[in-house]
Amino acid sequence: MPLNSNMQKKASQGLRFLRCIKPRFIHDKRGQVYVLAAIVMSIIIYGMVTISNRVVQESVASDFERISNNYAMETAKLVNSVAGKGDMLEAFKNFTVLFASYAKAQSPRFELISVFDSNQKLYIGNFLKEKIIITCNDNLCDEALPLAGCYQKVSATLTFEGMGVPATVNMIEVAKCQTEIAYTTPIKYINISAGNVAYQFRLEREQPDVIVVSWETNARQRKVFTRGNFVSSSGAVTTLSVYCAGREAISGCAGDFGGYCKMDSCRPNCELISGNEEECLANNAESGGYCRWDAGIKECTSI
Repeated sequence: MPLNSNMQKKASQGLRFLRCIKPRFIHDKRGQVYVLAAIVMSIIIYGMVTISNRVVQESVASDFERISNNYAMETAKLVNSVAGKGDMLEAFKNFTVLFASYAKAQSPRFELISVFDSNQKLYIGNFLKEKIIITCNDNLCDEALPLAGCYQKVSATLTFEGMGVPATVNMIEVAKCQTEIAYTTPIKYINISAGNVAYQFRLEREQPDVIVVSWETNARQRKVFTRGNFVSSSGAVTTLSVYCAGREAISGCAGDFGGYCKMDSCRPNCELISGNEEECLANNAESGGYCRWDAGIKECTSI
């Protein structure tokens, strides 16, 4: 196998190192051969691992793009078929569940957030494994509750067969992962906070968007892809503690808040951050929150 430029550089460095070794460490020619062989093998293995990692990264990027392109193509068909004939948002809700099932079958490591701004309503469907908190420009989304994730609630579907929802999907449960935000002043962008990171996305009217999320298992880092590009985290993170504190200014802690906030104090209901250490730590006292991670039982508890 020919050496790439990186491997050639490593080989050159290895040979220079060998020339610098003092004679007392190499007693004969046989020892020199063993040392040289070890260096060359190390360089070859390093080069093979580097090439393998690059191939895997290119494959992941290709999968992101494939799912995103499929979404764009299928939503275009949906818009053309429903335009002027029925409730676009209702049809889009059903389509989103179907596509989430399809994407799960194509690649189980991918999770989705669907966004559609149409007829002065913003639809968001959360098909991640974790909940998200949504904020918008000019506080237009302040009434939106944290949105549970429905990844575990959708089954894998191999193909699109009409616009029906798979029979195995409980639409009552999935409804908890979908929301509509009505507005009169246009929403220009949304911030989506998940755990201890936030991402900002600009909206395009009457243009369905999908946000594809995948976890890098080894590094425990998210990769987020939309509109043909990977997206870096940006904007201020809205933790559950921040969200609940904001309810006091809006309603004086009166309301249900989806059970995420305690009505008597506007503090987060930390017990609902079940098993999610990352999110719990984002809401601990050091971060200005009221939660504590119990490593013994691996649960989040209130202070």
